[in-house]
Amino acid sequence: MCKEDSSQWWQDEALCRLYSDYVGIQDRKQLSRHWEMIRARLSEDGKAYKCIEQFKFLSSRLATRFYYPRILELGKQEPTRIFIDIGCCTGTDLRQLLMDGYPGTCLLGTDLSKHYIECGYDLFQDRDTCPIRFITGDIFDSKFLDQDSPGQPSLAPFHNQVGIVYSGSVIHLLQSIDQVDAFITQVTRLLTPGGLFVGTHVAADRTISVYIPPRHYTKHWVGVDDFKTALQRHHFNDIEFKLEPRLTREEEKPYLDVQCHWLSFSAVYSPPPDHHQPVE
Repeated sequence: MCKEDSSQWWQDEALCRLYSDYVGIQDRKQLSRHWEMIRARLSEDGKAYKCIEQFKFLSSRLATRFYYPRILELGKQEPTRIFIDIGCCTGTDLRQLLMDGYPGTCLLGTDLSKHYIECGYDLFQDRDTCPIRFITGDIFDSKFLDQDSPGQPSLAPFHNQVGIVYSGSVIHLLQSIDQVDAFITQVTRLLTPGGLFVGTHVAADRTISVYIPPRHYTKHWVGVDDFKTALQRHHFNDIEFKLEPRLTREEEKPYLDVQCHWLSFSAVYSPPPDHHQPVE
């Protein structure tokens, strides 16, 4: 477990305002205890992701991306435009959108982990008041995407009904370029023509898979150009990329011969009129 405590986040006035205004916790020591309790609970559910160890689940990274103002504007122009966050974790980005005026009834989060979603309710103390809908499931599971059965969580009602799909820190968790391609395919099954696909993930100068012995895992990063090609193959255009430096972790340095970046992207789904969706 990372030994960082949460007091460093007190310096973020906007973050403290979020928890003061939305959650109602104004005392910073009480807020720190609350954050640390939630981190401990999140860490109980399997893999300890860095974003959890380092308290990055507290704040909205979506709100810092170049495409965020466009999302808010689309929410104002089309108040029925559905926004789905794939891999929503605690739902922090969704609640930031809600605070910033996006219609709450059009916000949907999905994650593999119900535990993360439940921790989100406790983090924001809004279990009985939050209008955002959360669904637990695997985007690669055909039943989750296709079968609309009573009592079973499903994205089937949202086929080609979604105006914006957001994927934050998900694509770099996939294990091959084929899996990235399959992920984009699933996104296209949700998006309406003209819909927006946005996200941010770690990408490399070229597609690479490398084993990191100190961490006992294999990392896969899709190359920037390969990712753009995959988007184009799935009928996305108006593609915008923004690259920001990603610091290489010490345990990775001996094994990497590529430069990695945080890649933020925005792309418009523009299938031809005669395009048919793939059938699972």
